[in-house]
Amino acid sequence: MLGVALLGALALCVPRGGPMQPAGTPPVDPPAIGAVAHAAMRPTVSARQEPERPFTPEESPAAPSADDGVSVVVCDAITLPFRDLEIAAEIGGVIGAVDVEEGDRVTRGQVLVRFAAGVVEARRRWQQAQTEAAEVQLKAEQTNCEVITAEYERSADLFAQKVIPEVECVKARLDRDLAEWRVRAAEATLTASEAANILEDERLAQTIVRAPIDGRILRIAKRPGEAVEIHNPMLQMVCLDPLYVVANAPIETFGRIHPGMTARLSIPYLERELECEVVVVDRVANVGSETYRVKLTLPNPDGSVAAGARGPLRFELSE
Repeated sequence: MLGVALLGALALCVPRGGPMQPAGTPPVDPPAIGAVAHAAMRPTVSARQEPERPFTPEESPAAPSADDGVSVVVCDAITLPFRDLEIAAEIGGVIGAVDVEEGDRVTRGQVLVRFAAGVVEARRRWQQAQTEAAEVQLKAEQTNCEVITAEYERSADLFAQKVIPEVECVKARLDRDLAEWRVRAAEATLTASEAANILEDERLAQTIVRAPIDGRILRIAKRPGEAVEIHNPMLQMVCLDPLYVVANAPIETFGRIHPGMTARLSIPYLERELECEVVVVDRVANVGSETYRVKLTLPNPDGSVAAGARGPLRFELSE
């Protein structure tokens, strides 16, 4: 009880504004409760904590930034065949054989389709015989012309000696002229026959359809035994090396992308970037999308990139 009484007496001696100050000391206001709470919530930095710093180029493989004088532009791109051809026949007829299948790799000049060519071959053999006959006829006319020319020369000598009358000499001269004209006619017949022979060779060559480029067979529309009209497509083939890469670049980059510069294409199923070269930059932009078309070429010797694949195309443009 005595301890409790002493504590009560001490409490009555302490002023309400806080502990007693020494004499001559100006009074100090107690801190506000809000200020104490704010000081308690303020984070503190220990002596061991280091301020954050940006990664250096050696530490971070990030793309170049505007600080380096290079800006990066990424566009959606699609790969397309370098050539996409529909192979048609120059003549009409019935297909005799198809020497390739879909997916086959072919080289330029390789035989793709053969037409039934029995009639064409028979006509060609007949024309060759006509050419041989024209050659024989020409030789006969040349020999006859030599004989008649010799007779004319003999008649001319006899007429000069007053042995034969002039009428016989004139007749011999006319026979010689006629023989020369027959030689010329035989030569023209042989020339025409040789030209017809070349024409038949060309017709026979048209019965064999060959690959115009290196590539792959994509589709076969006609099979052996089917009739084909002139200029009717029979096969479709594509060239996949190189490939075209087509992208739409934002109009803000116009003038900074030009033929000859390179870009890098990322294909989802490949784990590497592919380098492309710009070959065409459209000079007319699309008003609706505010973009313009850029066409690039992508080497594809191993065929690892499929035509129709999509991926981001990255340009690094100088500021």
